[in-house]
Order: sequence, then C-alpha cells, then structure tokens
Amino acid sequence: MSMPVSYSKVPLVLDAVSALKVTNYYGVSSYDDIYCYLRCYFGKDAFHFNITAFEQNPPPESKIGAAFSFGQGNRYIFISTNVLGEITADIYEDDVKVSSLPINAPEIYRGVDEQGHSWGFETELTITDIDKVFSCNPVTDGIFFGNVYKFNDDEAAFGAAFETPHGKGLPNQTGFGEFVVVPY
Repeated sequence: MSMPVSYSKVPLVLDAVSALKVTNYYGVSSYDDIYCYLRCYFGKDAFHFNITAFEQNPPPESKIGAAFSFGQGNRYIFISTNVLGEITADIYEDDVKVSSLPINAPEIYRGVDEQGHSWGFETELTITDIDKVFSCNPVTDGIFFGNVYKFNDDEAAFGAAFETPHGKGLPNQTGFGEFVVVPY
C-alpha cells in the first residue's frame, strides 16, 4: 500500500489531505494501543506534516514521530516529540544515528472531538534542508519512504503504520512503506 502525498504550490489545510493511520501494534503497552495518524503534503518550499495521537493526559514519555527517507540509500530522518514540544530531528544511516538537524519548535495542539481527546504537533522540513541531507528533491523524484510511530521512551512496545520488525526497536528502515507524491 502506497501513501499518496499531495504537492501544491498553494498552502493546504492538513485536515484536507490523506491520513496514514497507526494500525500495527507490537508488545503490550501500559498505555494501551493509542490511535494515531500522520498527515503531510509538499508545498512550494517545504514538506509540511502533523501527527495526532488520541490521548487525554499523555505523560512526557509518550511520543509521536515519523521517519522519512528521501532519495537513494540508507539515510533517513526521524522526527519525534512529546506533549511538551521537546522535538528531535535525528539523521540515521543504516539504522545508526549519525547527526541531528536543527528544526523549529513544533506547534503543539490539543483537542477533543467525537473520537476523543487528542494532542499532536505540526512542523515542516524545508526543501533546502531535505536537499542538504539527502541530495535530492523528493517532489521531482516522486517517491520516498517512511513510517509513523506512537511510542513511549520507557517501553519496548510501540505502534507503526507500516509493519515493522518488533525486535529491532525504533526507528528502523526495515519497516518503511512507500509514499508517492501526486499533484493536488
């Protein structure tokens, strides 16, 4: 299953684009299997995305994140945060952290709707930063790989959108799925 990712020269509302839902849970979490999803699109100058998790009172150890691999090779970026907005953007090669990328503080949001209480974050990666790290332009390449995760620093249990080997921990490139860039 490929995840369509829109490309638009004008800003989009993230609620209007496809959602990639966490549906694969591994291990037994003391926080239960938390519903979570990713929404993303490419704008003219940046890759915009948000991740939402349905938790009413998440502890600081509860995190949401996504890994993206643009271009060729075994390099990817893993971006995650907690409800306090403590964001990290780490660069991995062959599943080993090699560096970090400075990233703007995320916009943290909370809400409640018919599905329950939620929190999440919204941020972006500039096309310039993607090109610096991966030497490519994912919009013109048309395909990239990645996954979205719901996890807790204190537990081995986690959730992922694409099937992921449980014993390898997070993040790991073995569980990445395909994202296809399409015009909006």
